[in-house]
Amino acid sequence: MEIASLSVLVILLGGISLVGGQADNCGANRNAVLPVGYSNITLVCLPIWNNLILRYSLSEDNVLTIVLSMLYTSGWVGMGFSKDGMMVGSSAMVGWIGNTGRPHIKQFYLRGQSSSQVLADQGQLPAAGDSPAVVQNGPNIYMAFQLKFLSRITQQKLLFAFGTATPVNDRLTKHEDKISVSFDFSSSTFSASSYPYKLKRTHGILNIIGWGVILPIGAIVARYFRTSDPLWFYLHSAIQFIGFILGLAGVVAGVALYHKLHASVSSHRALGILILVLGILQVLALFLRPEKDYKLRKYWNWYHWWVGRLVLFLAVVNIFVGIHVGSAGDSWKIGYGFNLGTFSASSYPYQLKRTHGILNIIGWGVILPIGAIVARYFRTSDPLWYYLHSAIQFIGFILGLAGVVAVVALYHKLHASVSSHRALGILILVLGILQVLALFLRPEKDYKLRKYWNWYHWWVGRLVLLLAVVNIFVGIHVGSAGDSWKIGYGFNLGLLLLATIILEFLLWTRWSKKTANAPTF
Repeated sequence: MEIASLSVLVILLGGISLVGGQADNCGANRNAVLPVGYSNITLVCLPIWNNLILRYSLSEDNVLTIVLSMLYTSGWVGMGFSKDGMMVGSSAMVGWIGNTGRPHIKQFYLRGQSSSQVLADQGQLPAAGDSPAVVQNGPNIYMAFQLKFLSRITQQKLLFAFGTATPVNDRLTKHEDKISVSFDFSSSTFSASSYPYKLKRTHGILNIIGWGVILPIGAIVARYFRTSDPLWFYLHSAIQFIGFILGLAGVVAGVALYHKLHASVSSHRALGILILVLGILQVLALFLRPEKDYKLRKYWNWYHWWVGRLVLFLAVVNIFVGIHVGSAGDSWKIGYGFNLGTFSASSYPYQLKRTHGILNIIGWGVILPIGAIVARYFRTSDPLWYYLHSAIQFIGFILGLAGVVAVVALYHKLHASVSSHRALGILILVLGILQVLALFLRPEKDYKLRKYWNWYHWWVGRLVLLLAVVNIFVGIHVGSAGDSWKIGYGFNLGLLLLATIILEFLLWTRWSKKTANAPTF
């Protein structure tokens, strides 16, 4: 392990709580407490944070001996190494006293911030020397271990943290608080700084609201409210100015965050710089806008429209990139995705009509037929075929249901005369819901009614697929979507039919061979 590329990460996550009693200190003689192999080593002792004490020794052959102590009632204590000084991606030695009083010490790999991504018995720490140990003495816990490095360690980053729960089944819980320390093992000095949670959150919120919410609203105003002239222009300008200022504040927060963390976020940073430059050019372009009757005005319009669209597109991409590299979790992605979907679907009936069509074609017209093909031709892979079939049909039904929700909003916007399309859609939805409910009423395989349930499920399923295909073509027609939509969906339908014919032939061939090989009497 090249120590020049590593930063030390000290983790005190899960269930460490402060109690009364005699806390450990550097003046106390703990040789009788520490196990053999650690008690006979001269250790440098430093109080690091709150009541946490770090004792260490670095030998000539680059063996690092570590002893951590802290006031303790339950929980776990650990120390790990990271390439960038962050928790994610590090390996850690973790020790705790179990609920039965038994000491535990394991190596963990911290793949992510959630408990499920903290993996026991994994990691890249080079254990050496005496066996690692965990000891509880009075109100204090001691964790001791040794690591052997290829080169001598000097300046390192450490992160201390604590929580409030005892690990169960090697599952570590989230910390309550933590602090970052830059530690010099050669001089026994360190400097501490708290992790900038609030700055990180502020950076994300400002950029999402500015670049990802307000600017798209301003673009919608410019696109769809031009009949209210000149009101649309003043609204558009004011909204975009507010969005740009909030986005600019988010960029400033991002610069401050980068200088604090020095995180490896090159793609997110590069996209952010590009978006900021294009945003500034858009603002400057307002002061260079030609008059309406000037020849260059149409070129200015093209520039303003397309650069504006590029900024919005890149902003959406970078928001999702930022959520990912910042390990903010799926809830942020889902939340912003929902807002983005709302803009896309409700900005104008045309967009809503397109959303309705795409969702219904993909859900009812593509995914559900694929699920039916799985159920028909892959039964030899039991029970895999069943779980695949159920999962695929569920996804298709949810997308189709979203398409129905979109059409309800679309109908109230347009009040179009689409009675046949609407009636077929309602029938398909009812049959689809009955198919879903039928899964919860499915009899056991050896029950007499099972064969009737099978007939019902097969034939209603086939009816839903047939009606869905018909209604998709009806919808393309009444929606005046054009022949390209018919040809496109017809091509996909043809591929599904071709796959069905090939699989049916293979199924018939397999059945024929079984019949031919069957014994006759």
